[in-house]
Amino acid sequence: MAPTTPPRLDFRTAVFTACALATCTCGSLAVFGALIPGRAREYVAVLTSVACYASMIAFAYRIAYTMKTRAPRDVATMKTMMVEITQTNGFQMIVYCAIGVLGMKRRRGANAPALAPLILLSFYQLAATAHKFFERDGRGYWSKLGFSRAFATAQANMELALAMCATMEISLLTPMLLDFLSKEHRSVSRVLAYVQFLRTRYHCQDNTIYRIKFTAHNTAYYHREVWSTMDEKLFQKLPAAARGRLQFIATWFTTPR
Repeated sequence: MAPTTPPRLDFRTAVFTACALATCTCGSLAVFGALIPGRAREYVAVLTSVACYASMIAFAYRIAYTMKTRAPRDVATMKTMMVEITQTNGFQMIVYCAIGVLGMKRRRGANAPALAPLILLSFYQLAATAHKFFERDGRGYWSKLGFSRAFATAQANMELALAMCATMEISLLTPMLLDFLSKEHRSVSRVLAYVQFLRTRYHCQDNTIYRIKFTAHNTAYYHREVWSTMDEKLFQKLPAAARGRLQFIATWFTTPR
């Protein structure tokens, strides 16, 4: 049996690989740097920005070439396409970067942990690309060094990883609410915008991110699972009067537009 021809590195793959590598590397350094006292923290803000912008470039690039291939011919089609774009993971994660990371009123490095979902997703993008290029039907060094098994394990645990991403996205609302205790950092508009972002995630039916496809379910599934757990563990234990006041918000949040 003749050996399989290795795939060629096209422009799209190169763009996503470079962006994912920058996000994963700079993001990880930013998170670790934020935990280390001393001069290392001086570079955290820059690393956070680089990681964030790298992901935004990748998400925007996918949106751009998707629009180009579809080429709407009239205003109505364009409007429909724009609505569809806002319902994709790529567009919503650009919003996440803008509000959750770059929109931080404090020193931007203080929000480095918010990069965690981007780091995790970029890791999966890099792993999928590497597996595609180096896997040789179990006969190459990729398999001999155990990377094939590691990739299979990562794929098997993708559901857990996506649940972690959803949890981290939702948990970022907590420090935003705590900022109301500080006149310097409070921002009503930012909180409202982020709640709207979480609402779009609650209804997002997209099951791809960067260029990888989820092994199971879609974004809405993972976000609803997290909210369901929070409802069971937290909201159901609130007094009936408090739950009644929150019911209006819950109905709005869970009802699609």
